Amino acid sequence: DSCQETRGVKTNKFTTNWHIDAWGADLSVAYYWSDNTTWQSTAGTGKPAPIRCELHGDAIDPITNETIFISQTIDFMDYFEIEPDAHFFQPKRDMFCVGRVAADNLRTSK
Repeated sequence: DSCQETRGVKTNKFTTNWHIDAWGADLSVAYYWSDNTTWQSTAGTGKPAPIRCELHGDAIDPITNETIFISQTIDFMDYFEIEPDAHFFQPKRDMFCVGRVAADNLRTSK
């Protein structure tokens, strides 16, 4: 959905469903991002920012084993835009997963 107003800001709405096995949870999630054609910030026009996230659904309480209902709204207020260095996205040297087996061999050229 596009161009609804959320907290006085024109937004684009994106929806999805999350299933989280560890919580036995099924949630519907709605994200509201500022409309990139009208939002202006210190980062400039055309750089959307998150405005709101809404979560609704149910999960299993791990202590009581009872179903609990979730209704949570997260409003984003402060924005600090940074551009991290490329090394933040690289895995650590000599990183490996214990017990992982590579089922496929690398192909070699003939």
